[in-house]
Amino acid sequence: MLIQVIFYLILGIQVIDGAGIKQNYTKAGCGDDKVRGVNLGNWFVLEPWMSPSFFDGLDNKVVDEWTLAKYTDEQTYKDRLKHHWDTWITRDELVTLVNSGISHMRIPLAYWYFQVEAGEPFPQSVQDDNNPESALFYLKRGLKWMEELGVQVILQLHTGPGSQNGYDNSGHQYPSVDDTEWITKDYPKDIHNLVRSLWILDDFSKYFRGLIDNGELRIDTIYGIGIMNEPHVGASWNTNGNEIWNHIRDDFYPKALDTVRQYFKPEEAKVIVDVTGREYYEFNNVFENPNEVEIDHHIYQCFGGYWGGIPNNQEGFKTHLDYSCEQMGKLPGSPIPVWVGEFSLGLSNTGFNPDFTDFYKNWFLAQIDGFESGRGWVFWNAKMENHGSPEWDYLSLLEKGIVPADLCQRQHYCY
Repeated sequence: MLIQVIFYLILGIQVIDGAGIKQNYTKAGCGDDKVRGVNLGNWFVLEPWMSPSFFDGLDNKVVDEWTLAKYTDEQTYKDRLKHHWDTWITRDELVTLVNSGISHMRIPLAYWYFQVEAGEPFPQSVQDDNNPESALFYLKRGLKWMEELGVQVILQLHTGPGSQNGYDNSGHQYPSVDDTEWITKDYPKDIHNLVRSLWILDDFSKYFRGLIDNGELRIDTIYGIGIMNEPHVGASWNTNGNEIWNHIRDDFYPKALDTVRQYFKPEEAKVIVDVTGREYYEFNNVFENPNEVEIDHHIYQCFGGYWGGIPNNQEGFKTHLDYSCEQMGKLPGSPIPVWVGEFSLGLSNTGFNPDFTDFYKNWFLAQIDGFESGRGWVFWNAKMENHGSPEWDYLSLLEKGIVPADLCQRQHYCY
């Protein structure tokens, strides 16, 4: 096992850690600077569909982390979360991923670990990362594992106060995205949650800078800071999306960039902005230096009316494969570098079907061929509970031989 890990840690460089001590540091991956990663979703932001047993025996009104905190007694709440944080991701699983050529890991994180406001159901944040009552205790442990393995991490602020999209992955599910309160059509009269998100991002960035300055984490371990996941309140398909998009792009994104830059220089960490369901050209001239920013684009081929109408047969499979390869002509045209921060092998109207194995293999290769024409990709997700939905579970797909055992020596589909 150790020999395999060393084999994949192929790019050795010398760095100076936070204590000023020179150490040899090796980066996981294939040595070509591409992002090839997995998400560590459902670890620090729960999504009930990914670990349904966590919610066994709880009030049936619990559908997200907001209602978990609201309708669960405090001791049960704390005990379940501590056990989950402690066990959801293991070091052995990270080793398996690195052995296959994975180089990056994206970690979704919740705002309430850094700041809780009156009226919110969450307990006050515990920011002592040496205290097992704190999510940051388990996060720091995981970051040190990743550093030992040469993985670079994307630290993603995944939730916004008032919910940036109305989904459970924002921590607070709303009946409709138009009901959310992160940013509304009343902007700029009501900007409380937008401004608060910048305060949270400040605390977020300051915490990770502290790990580096205290010598607990190497700067090379951090790839970038994701400033807000899927703020789809500004997506073009929403009622007020076109109007709100301008506020996100021209106000929140530049201010969020400035916030992170107080703690991380451009050469230390990328600032990562979500494509927000928009077109790449809409990012023209938004940032003074576009090379210090990267776009995170989530490309799923299973959501929405169009993909729901694609049949799960050979004709439909060709549509998926062609669409995947077409990304080779799209990502390189962006004014800002793009990587695909979420994708899967999920199809509409069906779960995993072993009869589709050959298609799944080709489809995965086609998608990553397309995405590697940009900066690369991060699969959603590293794992699912009991590997129950393999099309969303990289470790399960690896075990089944559907994704390559060695990403550095893989075949291609699109070329």
